[in-house]
Amino acid sequence: MRWLIFITFSTLCLQLAVAQSEGLWTLDRCIQHALEHNLDIQIQQNHHRKAELSHQQSRWNLLPSINGYGNSNFDFQRSTNQFNQITSGNSYNVQYGIVGSLDLFAGFIKQNHISAQRYYALAVNEQSAYSKFSLINQITELYALTAYQKELISVLEQQIENNQNELDRVMAYINIGRVEPVLEYEIRAHLSMSQLELTRAINQYRLLNLQLAQTIHYHERDFEISGLDLLLAEPAMIHQNTDSVYMMAVNTYPLILKRELELNYYEKVLDISKGRQSPSLQLNAGYHSAFFSTDTLPNGGQTSFGTQFDNYLNPSVSVSLNIPIFNGRQKRTEINRSKIDLENAHLNLQNEKLTIKREIEEAVLKLTNLHMEYKNSLDNLKFNEKSFEIHQEKFRLGLITTNDFMNTQLQLSQAKATMLLSRYSWVVQKKTLELYMQGI
Repeated sequence: MRWLIFITFSTLCLQLAVAQSEGLWTLDRCIQHALEHNLDIQIQQNHHRKAELSHQQSRWNLLPSINGYGNSNFDFQRSTNQFNQITSGNSYNVQYGIVGSLDLFAGFIKQNHISAQRYYALAVNEQSAYSKFSLINQITELYALTAYQKELISVLEQQIENNQNELDRVMAYINIGRVEPVLEYEIRAHLSMSQLELTRAINQYRLLNLQLAQTIHYHERDFEISGLDLLLAEPAMIHQNTDSVYMMAVNTYPLILKRELELNYYEKVLDISKGRQSPSLQLNAGYHSAFFSTDTLPNGGQTSFGTQFDNYLNPSVSVSLNIPIFNGRQKRTEINRSKIDLENAHLNLQNEKLTIKREIEEAVLKLTNLHMEYKNSLDNLKFNEKSFEIHQEKFRLGLITTNDFMNTQLQLSQAKATMLLSRYSWVVQKKTLELYMQGI
C-alpha cells in the first residue's frame, strides 16, 4: 500500500512538472499574477502611499514656518516723503521681508497628529492586506471549482467511452443476430444523454476558466489551469483547535489589525480634541525693510536701495498667547464626538473578533466534515466500481436490462464526481484556515 501511495504521489509530481513546463497555470501562479496586476490592490497601495506622505508631512509641521513676503503701493498726484512732507506727482513704495513662527506649546496637538497619521497609514496598509486576503480566497475557490469541473469532464469522457464500447459490442452482436436491434437504440439514448452532460460540463469549464482568467487580470487566449497541484493534497484528519487558530488569526488577520490601528487612531484624535482646549504659545519673528521712491537725497537724487534697506530695516520678535475662554462649546462638542468615534472603534474591534471567530469555528467544522465526506465517498466509489463490474458482466450475459446497466454506470460517474467535489472542497477549507493562521 505504501508503495502504491508513493508511486501515485511521484506520478502526480511528474505530471505537475510537465504541466508547468507546458505553460499550464497552477494555483500559486494564478495568485502571484493576480497580486501583481489587480487594479483594486494597486489603488489600495496608492492610498497607503498617500497616507504615508501625510504622516511625513505631519512631522515636518513641527519645524518653524518661514515665509518671505513683498508688496507694492503706487500713489498718484500726492504722496509723503521721508520727512513726512506732502509732495506732488506719482510715487511708489515696496515693503518686503521674512516672517517666521514656531509653536512653543499647543496642547501637544502636532505630536498627537503625527501619531494619529502613523496609525492611519498602518490601518490603510492593513486594508490593502485584506484586499489581498480576499483575492487569494476568491482565486482559491474559483481555481478549485475549475479544477473540479476539469476532472468532471474526464469522468464524463470515461462514461462516454464505456457507453461507446458497449455500443460497439452490441452492434457486433446485432450483426450476427445474437441480440435484438432495439438494444442499439437504448444504448444510443444513454450515450446521447452522456454526450449532452459532457457538453454542459465543457461549457461550464470554459466559463469558469474565463472567470478565473478575468479575476487574475490575464487577458490572453492561452489560459488553462493545471489542477494537478490540488490533487497532491490528500484529505486527512487534521485536529485543529478553534481557540488556537483564533489566537493566531488575531495576530495576522488584516481586518482585526486594521480595527486595532483604528482604535489607536481615534485615541489620538481624542487627545487632539482635548489639546485644542489648552492655551497655546507661539513665537513670531520678522525681518522687514522697505524702499520708497519719494526717499531722496538733499541734492534731489534717489536714495540708493542699500541705504534705504539699512534705514528701514526693522527686525522684530514677538510671543503670542492664546487662551480659549468661550467659543460656543465648539471644542467641547468636538471632544464628545471624538469620544463617540473612540467607542465605535472599540465596538468595531469586538465585532470583528466575534465575526472572525464564527468564521473559524465554521471552517474548522467544515474541514472535519469534508474529511468524513471524502472518506465515505471513497468507500462509496469503491463499492460502485465493484457493482459496475458485476453489472457489466451480467449485462453482457443478458441477465439484466440495458437501463439497469446504464443506471449502474451513472451511479459510478456520480460517485466519482462526489469524491472529487469533497476532495476539492476539503483543499479549499484547508487553505482558508492556513490563511487565517499564517496571514498573507
